[in-house]
Amino acid sequence: MSYTQITLADLFGEGVTQDVDTLTILKSDLFGLTPTADNSAESLLTAILLRASTLFGAYLSDEHGNPIITENNELIGYENSSIYEFLSVFIWDGKHFITDGINLTEVSTIVTQSFTNLPDWE
Repeated sequence: MSYTQITLADLFGEGVTQDVDTLTILKSDLFGLTPTADNSAESLLTAILLRASTLFGAYLSDEHGNPIITENNELIGYENSSIYEFLSVFIWDGKHFITDGINLTEVSTIVTQSFTNLPDWE
């Protein structure tokens, strides 16, 4: 089977650059992030994972962000994970909610799968 190679621009956006020492990702290329001078590490990693997940599968939307649906009110999506050899990132469809006793918050799960040998951590 022939696999597709993921480019830096595919994964991190058109403004990504790298040299021998650095990888530079433009915050404006990330999804769900409002760029500020002090974005949290959590928000940056989440935005990177959200962007990566769209390579592997997502639902289609129009230019205004509205979902595109069939005449039966079903979302139209795509699933590309089988065309990449070493990585899969997707948003788990099973949603759940947490509460602090007052507010109810929807929690989404982003799953990252690596199909390579990971280093032994000590």
